[in-house]
Amino acid sequence: MKTTTRLLSGLLILLILAIPLTSCVRSGTDSSNGGQTSNEESSITSTDPLSFLPDINYNGEEIVILCENESTGKAIYAEELDSTLINDAVFERNNMVQNKLGVKIKTVYGDSSVSCLDLLRNNVSGGNDLYDVVMPYMPAAATMAIERNLYDLNEVPELNLSAAYWDKNANEGLSIGNKLYFTVGAMTYSDKALTLTYIFNKDVVRGNNLDDPFTLVKNGDWTIDKMLEMSRVITYDSTGDGTMNFMDTWGLYMNSSCASVYFLAADEKITSKDQYDLPLLSIYTTRGVEVFNKIFEIYTDETATIKIEGFHSDALAAGYPSCYDAANAAFAEKRALFKTMNLSDLTPLSDFEVNYGILPYPKYDNEQKDYYSPVSLFYVTPVSIPISNTEPEKAAYVLEAMNAASVETVEKSYYDVLLKSRQIQDTESKEMLDIIFKNRVYDLSLIYNWGGNDMFDPNGAFWFMNQIADKGVNTFASTYDSLKEAMQKNMSDIIAAFYS
Repeated sequence: MKTTTRLLSGLLILLILAIPLTSCVRSGTDSSNGGQTSNEESSITSTDPLSFLPDINYNGEEIVILCENESTGKAIYAEELDSTLINDAVFERNNMVQNKLGVKIKTVYGDSSVSCLDLLRNNVSGGNDLYDVVMPYMPAAATMAIERNLYDLNEVPELNLSAAYWDKNANEGLSIGNKLYFTVGAMTYSDKALTLTYIFNKDVVRGNNLDDPFTLVKNGDWTIDKMLEMSRVITYDSTGDGTMNFMDTWGLYMNSSCASVYFLAADEKITSKDQYDLPLLSIYTTRGVEVFNKIFEIYTDETATIKIEGFHSDALAAGYPSCYDAANAAFAEKRALFKTMNLSDLTPLSDFEVNYGILPYPKYDNEQKDYYSPVSLFYVTPVSIPISNTEPEKAAYVLEAMNAASVETVEKSYYDVLLKSRQIQDTESKEMLDIIFKNRVYDLSLIYNWGGNDMFDPNGAFWFMNQIADKGVNTFASTYDSLKEAMQKNMSDIIAAFYS
């Protein structure tokens, strides 16, 4: 089912590109502007966001950006205005950059016959200089970095990575030994769309006189124990057939791959850093074991939780296109209180009439200070500069311009217009969104899966907890003990590759 999950995440990102520029607010939602297009949807301010750039004119030179595929390229280049939200924001952003620097932005991309990764490899091995910027999926970017085919962005002086339009959490989380080969910023919205969150059904909360989840979050009381307590109240055999399945009512509809997400949301680290910014395995600590035991309780509590991928075959047999469609239907039909998701999942949910709120992942306990929101990095497309580029400073100025110009165009269109004005229904959820984005987590294990043969190997550092929890037998200590040597060796090999 991991293949299905990965494909779905990519498809949901693409659905965002098709959203119209103007859209009515669904009936039954809270809206301060009555569903009318407001000044919020005006994408630029009167202030020139590119005034900080030096007076440079590249006289119409092409800036070629190599993208993962044609679809991801649409988030970077727009041929013309077409009255879709992101396309028109991209078009406006690019015009600002092109006019300021005297460049022409162009995208090329990999496809089923040759991947973005192989295109770059061929370019480097052939001694060519075809691409100014590369934007692959993040695992491919990691491979490019290991193969030393990317510039260390920290060594490109024209990049001001401390500027607000770059993601500080990503810069810190994705570096190894203070070397940063790829990162995200205002021009990339895939990292925002793939931020992991919870949703809850407001009608289920009100109908069962449950505590208000928004208040719990604000008071610091939104914890795993509280979530399970509320979920147990809701779960029951609503079909009356004497068995519990996906057609019944559950407190929590949860993806099977959430164990490591809960772990990171609990302010635990799979990968920490030493004083030299080198990665360290940080899984097996006293608190880490306690956190995993609590996560295991979520997975195995049949009075609270149902795992979405676990009923895929049953959902197909019942006529649903997938288990994810069945889970959305259950949520809309008030047969679910909570559901795990990423923000791109809000797009298909708009097909239903459902009164929902957004929440961060719960804390481990009340002692935990902040809420943390991991980013599912597999389909995130970061920016990088290929080592074959003989003018990295030109690429750097373009990336600076694209990110700065995106703040009031692409980023605003996605975060303020799409999320906060259209898909989010209430002021409280808007506040939750700001809490979610305050502490987003970029753990290197999501990219390198230390010790795994590939990104999704269940014996790797990121996936092994999911495997244990999903099987329902708590072998955390013994499994980690059997895998840690391979994890550590793989981590050491990757560190060595960065310094070879």
